[in-house]
Amino acid sequence: MNLRSRIALLVAGSVAVCMLLVAAIAFISTVHEIERDADRQLSARAERLRSGFGPGQADNPPLRGLFGPNQPVQVIDDLGTPLLTYGIEEPLHVSDIDIAAIKNGLPSIIHTEQTAGGAYRIITVPLENGGGLMLAENLLEQQEFLNRIQGQFVIIGLIGAAVAGLIASGLAAASLRPMGSLAAAAENVARTQDLDATIQVRRYDEVGRVSSAFNTMLAALAASRSQQKRLIDDASHELRTPLTALRTNIDFLQRADGLELSERKDILRDVNFELEELTTLVSELVELAKDNQTSDEAIMEIELGALVGRVAERAERRYNRAVIVTSDDTHVTGRPTLIERAVSNLIDNAHKWSGPDQPIEVSVAAGEVRVRDHGPGISDADKSRVFDRFYRSDQARTLPGSGLGLAIVHEIVAFHGGTTIVEDAPDGGAIVGFRVKAAS
Repeated sequence: MNLRSRIALLVAGSVAVCMLLVAAIAFISTVHEIERDADRQLSARAERLRSGFGPGQADNPPLRGLFGPNQPVQVIDDLGTPLLTYGIEEPLHVSDIDIAAIKNGLPSIIHTEQTAGGAYRIITVPLENGGGLMLAENLLEQQEFLNRIQGQFVIIGLIGAAVAGLIASGLAAASLRPMGSLAAAAENVARTQDLDATIQVRRYDEVGRVSSAFNTMLAALAASRSQQKRLIDDASHELRTPLTALRTNIDFLQRADGLELSERKDILRDVNFELEELTTLVSELVELAKDNQTSDEAIMEIELGALVGRVAERAERRYNRAVIVTSDDTHVTGRPTLIERAVSNLIDNAHKWSGPDQPIEVSVAAGEVRVRDHGPGISDADKSRVFDRFYRSDQARTLPGSGLGLAIVHEIVAFHGGTTIVEDAPDGGAIVGFRVKAAS
């Protein structure tokens, strides 16, 4: 059973249940209203006839012919013995309720009694000359009427459910038509692998939300495919140079049996350098290929100055160089590991450009991290490209590195909704950093 049929069946069933409930409530209300109306008429008739009748009036002509088989009347004495009975073959049953009404001098409550002729609603009123007058109303006609309207309620409920099912089927078809378009689009993407085939969202209900979610999923898949392609392209391009150098040196070592020890050491030193460069390059390529959105690390509030201080301490030990940090108590929201990697890459970049005895200066204020080196500075032509992948200025080509460190910084900062900074230092050198929104 398809979704359209299930919706139609569910709506029809719900309407049927609701209509049957309404019919049941209406039927019960009708029964109570008929009983109240009959009881009011019974009480009024009893009040009109109670005067002038007593135990001594066994043959009262005015009573003859006034009551048919559905409205019998019975006169009883103080003990409840029937004296006169009109409109019924057998005397009405005299209950304790009827006797109590005579003794108390007040009309009895209306009650139902079963006889051979059917069920009767009965009221007993005391007579002025003693005894009591019992008036009854046969419930046969009322029961037949209620049976008829009960059947009508059921028929109306079933017809209403059938009509509701037809209407629901049409509405379901109209409502699910956009879902059909969404399914067709998904099938088209699966068949053609075209991740740019997004759905145009023209509505803002649940179907519109599903369409928007589908487009978001396609965008995520496209980004993942782009990252995969970029990793393959970058790896194939950038790994070729160190691998070629390694192969050349190793081949030379295998063929040159008569090399001097010093020459062999120089070649092995080159091999070790190329291996280190290759390791760094692979690590950074993998880092760039990661999707920061899908990281398992929780996003939390970070004390930025303390984090930068920890990174600076590790850099001092690694480079045997002073890293001076000045910071305020800025807090930002993000992933600590990513922020640490960005700061570490900035300090590593400053280390490459600073002289051996020159410190690296890091300032943290209002969500900004600014790392200053004491190198030659960055030309205006290079400032707009220092965060590009694999970009290395003419001055940087002789230095170690892959050209990916600052690109990784840019990716991390973009993930946190921030911006990168590149400026000239007032008295020489460059300032490279980033700015993210401080936590509120």
